[in-house]
Amino acid sequence: QMDLGVYLTLEGGNIEPLSVSLTEVDTSYTIPSGLLQPNTEYELALMVETTIGGGEEDNDLDTVRVVRFTTGSE
Repeated sequence: QMDLGVYLTLEGGNIEPLSVSLTEVDTSYTIPSGLLQPNTEYELALMVETTIGGGEEDNDLDTVRVVRFTTGSE
């Protein structure tokens, strides 16, 4: 048995950290309009949590991809 959890988080600037739960079939996500501020550094992280097995013998594997970027001026 294998369980997947897919999470997208966005932090930076003066926004409340955004955390979104996705599914393994999602191929895109659009950040809500107006959320990102100009000339601001952000960190976007995509994490996949995989649990393989069952009972007390579960094996957890987390894979994280982090992208840091700065928005341009208006």
